[in-house]
Amino acid sequence: MNHIKGKSILLACVVFTCVMVKACMNKPAESISTDSSANAGPFDTTAAQVVLAPHDSLAIAVRDVIARYPGVAAEVHNGEVTLTGNIEGKKIQYLVTDITTLRPKKLVNQLKVYE
Repeated sequence: MNHIKGKSILLACVVFTCVMVKACMNKPAESISTDSSANAGPFDTTAAQVVLAPHDSLAIAVRDVIARYPGVAAEVHNGEVTLTGNIEGKKIQYLVTDITTLRPKKLVNQLKVYE
């Protein structure tokens, strides 16, 4: 009895696989899902994909920009960048240009300018 049950399950798996392969053969590669998270088992060793939220990537980029401007600090919150600290007058235009190219939702300039 178990032998017949096993053959039935095996046959069902083979039929299912054939149907899925045939269904995928006519689709372009872009439309076939490669998401393995739905099939992850207890011994899945694939690395999880890290996805940064837009404001996280903005914060990292802002941090990289202000590293070139001593005395300037920045805070990023919900896509808005707030600049604080002191900056030389001839450098502020470059700093603001560098930050705006990152396309924040809003730029709040609280910098103190000195000559």
